Amino acid sequence: MMAIPAEFRSFTEENASLAPHSYLRTDAEAEYLSTPETVEQLVQIVQFAQTANLPFRLLGFGTNVVIKEHRLPGFVIRLTKPAFTSISVKDTILTAGSGAILFDVIRSACQHHLAGLETLAGIKATIGGALRYNAGDRKGEIADHLRSITVVTKDGVIQRKDRSELWFGERASDIEEPIILHVDFQLDVDIADSILKRMRRSWINRKAELPTAGNYHLRMFRNPKGFSASRLIESTPLVIKEAGKAYLSDRNPNYIVANAGATSHDILTLIEATRTSVRQHAGVELEQELGVW
Repeated sequence: MMAIPAEFRSFTEENASLAPHSYLRTDAEAEYLSTPETVEQLVQIVQFAQTANLPFRLLGFGTNVVIKEHRLPGFVIRLTKPAFTSISVKDTILTAGSGAILFDVIRSACQHHLAGLETLAGIKATIGGALRYNAGDRKGEIADHLRSITVVTKDGVIQRKDRSELWFGERASDIEEPIILHVDFQLDVDIADSILKRMRRSWINRKAELPTAGNYHLRMFRNPKGFSASRLIESTPLVIKEAGKAYLSDRNPNYIVANAGATSHDILTLIEATRTSVRQHAGVELEQELGVW
């Protein structure tokens, strides 16, 4: 194991379990688990990792990633300190750190009579993760009210990018920089009661789409152009609908329901079996939405 700089040790744990921080409580381990307290510390990690040729990854809620049961080399970084979770409002501009919880940002906007993000209520994500995967649905996406982002490049350089420089699609973006620092939203003034009603409606509708309360839900595939992934799966004779402690949702078969004890192998078995069945019977190659570490 390569020795890390002594100044990292106050915010870095070696050979750390990721189970408390992963959506599925996966029995995985990080070579280094870092929780920097300042932007300067974060930049130092990135620059050291680049010099030492070590990989680094950001872990937020982890709702869009499956972590295999193994040891991850390099750094896993969690942006949970105030420097990365702060939320501020000036006029109609809301600025949020990438580690801020999406629901907290929506609530703050509502408190300031600002509309535009409330249709995202019910999505479990940090701002950084939600933006990178353009969270949302036909009622609205997080990129709809984006003004700019501030990022850290793989070389540790801080840059600002305007909305016009970025592309967003369904559950996708072209943000290539490994770290989003903070995000600026341009929102609309509205009556707080109206915003709150839309927020509650979105929350209820999104919860109704999920199969069962209390379980973990993982969306497998993006919708192919001109198709619905869920409908393609529904129309396909599937060989496997269940693996270990995980199964395809009866309500929406593009979601995996993972019960306690589900493993990454269970999840990946269902993903590959479903993708193969759709390819063979519908001639469509589904693009995986879930990341795999």
